[in-house]
Amino acid sequence: MKATIKVDAERIIGRVDPLIFGHFIEHLGRCVYGGVLDERGEYRQELIEAMRRIRPSILRWPGGCFADGYHWRDGVGPRDRRPIRVNLAWHNADESNRFGTDEFVAYCRRIGAEPYICANVGSGTPEEAAAWVEYCNGTGDTAYAKMRRDNGSERPFGVRYWGIGNEIDETEHVNEIGCLSAEDYARAVREYAKLMRRVSPDIRLVAVGSNRGEVDWNLTVLEKAGAWIDYIAQHGYYGTDDHYSTVAGPMYVEKRIRMLHAAVELAGFTTGLERQIPVAFDEWNIWYRSRSDTEQRFEEVYELKDALFVAGTFNSLQRMCGIVKMANLAQMVNALGMIHVDADGMVLSPLYHAFDLYANHTGSTVFDTFTLSDTFDTHDRGGPRGLGPLTGVPYLDASATMREEGSRALCLAVVNRHQDEPIECQIRLDGFSVGDSAPVFELTGSGPGARNTPQEPEAVSVKARPPIRPGATFVHTFAPRSATVLEIPIAGQGGRAP
Repeated sequence: MKATIKVDAERIIGRVDPLIFGHFIEHLGRCVYGGVLDERGEYRQELIEAMRRIRPSILRWPGGCFADGYHWRDGVGPRDRRPIRVNLAWHNADESNRFGTDEFVAYCRRIGAEPYICANVGSGTPEEAAAWVEYCNGTGDTAYAKMRRDNGSERPFGVRYWGIGNEIDETEHVNEIGCLSAEDYARAVREYAKLMRRVSPDIRLVAVGSNRGEVDWNLTVLEKAGAWIDYIAQHGYYGTDDHYSTVAGPMYVEKRIRMLHAAVELAGFTTGLERQIPVAFDEWNIWYRSRSDTEQRFEEVYELKDALFVAGTFNSLQRMCGIVKMANLAQMVNALGMIHVDADGMVLSPLYHAFDLYANHTGSTVFDTFTLSDTFDTHDRGGPRGLGPLTGVPYLDASATMREEGSRALCLAVVNRHQDEPIECQIRLDGFSVGDSAPVFELTGSGPGARNTPQEPEAVSVKARPPIRPGATFVHTFAPRSATVLEIPIAGQGGRAP
């Protein structure tokens, strides 16, 4: 099978926001208790070290559905005096509140991520949210700033990113608390934003977008509350047992995000709002196995095909760099986790290695990349947020970015979705002064269902392949069922962002 990729140094489309390499933890299953915290209730050091290696930019907490039943005051102060509550969202275990705001912010500092807190709209109030902002960011002698200092944190936390509720449009969602109509939610957004910003004017606010893709919901929220927000959120869970349906998932991601962006543009036209509201894709992942298996406690066992979905999603997010300014994989550990930990040790799933490939081997300046390859069709919906079946899905997907830090390189990220066949690809680079040796990093495994286990922890992982000799035009063969980054050294000014 053959394909073509073309990249033109003059066709720069934008810059990747580092916040797309975000993550998410929720009080769900063994994500926090037994994941972030070990069996003794202490931070799990090997997990911290693993996260640092993939440079997480932002971490969302406490939910998720849990957020709209969470009252933050339960989770501050002496840990042995915090009340035990029923987990109203997931009702799978009591909530000890031993991991609260102070512990979350401290954890973010340890892994090097910005904290992103989702406020309670479903069962909370604007006053409660504003008090939480004051606790985190207050500098004066007000009650909640003093409470933070009394709890051991003299300096304010400086939490910039705040969500106003979670999936509150999901009227039939059995786990979501306090669902609202679009009109009522827009009214709530205005009130929350007003009070939260009176406490801390520089915070960045994320509003809920319709996770069912309801155009009317999105338009109403954007028209009536767009002036008050900095992001509009979208969530998406995909995947099936079928290889091709799963690896085609990024096409659903891209289509749904572009539909939301169209609503942003239409609302901006009707209201006269001149600034563009970007999308926060702040929950996304493969999730289909544990939805119907309560014994798995939400713990998906991820495979190579799922990692190729993640790689393809990063290609899509890079292409949409002007639209998507934040993204958070759901979730970080155990519950839908890209990492699995327990008392016996840690396993980095194929998803983790896809993050490693893109966080550590791609750049920030994005080029309009042309690809041409054979295509395939899918035959099912593609998961809970899928829009399938699809026709004409390219076997080859590519994104080109320039890395400016250190040695300058054009990072060509390519996914071969074919589960059996290599693809011989002619690559043409116009307007670049190309060096003579390019490192190659490849993510693949023995088959679409390859998994990492304690016995085979690197059955799917990123491996350095022999360097290649690139040129203005050259040929490279991409292995079947693989994600590959070619780090092509670039000299001179070609492809430099203005």
